[in-house]
Amino acid sequence: LANCSVAKFIAQAYPSRAVLRRHPPPDPRKLEGLQKFCQKHNLVLDASSAGALHRTLELVQAAAKASDNPGAAEVITLQVTKPMQLAQYF
Repeated sequence: LANCSVAKFIAQAYPSRAVLRRHPPPDPRKLEGLQKFCQKHNLVLDASSAGALHRTLELVQAAAKASDNPGAAEVITLQVTKPMQLAQYF
């Protein structure tokens, strides 16, 4: 919602300009660490694409919240964000 609101504001304020936002691919070294973390905790990780990673995260979070350890969802979310790089604007 915030991204949509900002995009509408920029489009109205600067109709002849555009701002593009792009996320570089995850850091390979950190992604490998995430895969090892998931294997250690018997979690299936599909990092073949951003969408696959997102779907995996949703499934793992739902399972963690349904378990006796709902805090695990937060830990997993933090682990998944480590390999991600900051968005670039141009």
